[in-house]
Amino acid sequence: MARFAAVAMAIASLTIASLAARPHRAAASDDETLLLAVVVNAYPSGKLGQFDLHGHALRARPRELKALGFRIPASVHPGRDGRIALADIPGMSVRLNQATQTLYVTAPDTLLRPALLRANPGSGSAVPVESGLGATVDYDITGTFTGDETVGAGQFDMRAFSPWGVLDSGLLAYAGDGPQGAGSLSTVRLDTTYMFSPGVWWIGLSLNRSGSFVHILQMNS
Repeated sequence: MARFAAVAMAIASLTIASLAARPHRAAASDDETLLLAVVVNAYPSGKLGQFDLHGHALRARPRELKALGFRIPASVHPGRDGRIALADIPGMSVRLNQATQTLYVTAPDTLLRPALLRANPGSGSAVPVESGLGATVDYDITGTFTGDETVGAGQFDMRAFSPWGVLDSGLLAYAGDGPQGAGSLSTVRLDTTYMFSPGVWWIGLSLNRSGSFVHILQMNS
């Protein structure tokens, strides 16, 4: 009987110890892995990052932060699990929107890695831009027939381009009922402009409907 009681006490002790250790193991596995879209200084980075949510603290591995374009200060070291708490990075503030799975990061330039921007990264050499000769005409014509009276109007936009610039001019045409009265045929010239960009500057010349002449000289941004 005494032996049975000893065995029962041993089983009870093991059960209590197991139940007591279970919350600690559960707490250790409370980390939630998140895949988040990263927005840096209000600009979407176009990248997804893998983070661990430990309580209210977001953590990530150093290589993940570098891939996202962040520079890790030498004073910040990963923890025993190899992850860095974002709150431990001086100068960086983060805000997590779990509804949209988006991480908003505010960081100074010292925490951002430089990025190389290319218009066509798959091309080994730059494609030369060639300028040719040509012209276009856009128009809109309407006509109205009422009894013995025929009225028409048209709006024309003519453009000619070449290596020496672009010439643009507009024209209004009236037939039957224009500014000169019924039965007349008249035209009204709209603004005429000439644009030329020899390099870092662009030059604009404009002749208004009133006949006044305007010239513009401006540096390209």
